[in-house]
Amino acid sequence: MKSIIINIDDQLFEKVETKSAQMNKSIDDLFLNWLSEFTSEQVEEFNYLSYMEKFQHISIDLNFNRQEMNERKSLP
Repeated sequence: MKSIIINIDDQLFEKVETKSAQMNKSIDDLFLNWLSEFTSEQVEEFNYLSYMEKFQHISIDLNFNRQEMNERKSLP
């Protein structure tokens, strides 16, 4: 087994540490899982429900009226 040393921002590490604790998983386990997915040659069919479940923690509380939805902004 190989060892990997990476440098990350302190704030990012704190977020990762908190998130991994909430998931009851070690940072090593999460990183190894990500590496496995990253290197997988198997193309998986897009599954909308699992995608939405994966990002269910994201919440955007913005409400727009019809005029705002159709408003066109000029580019700078």
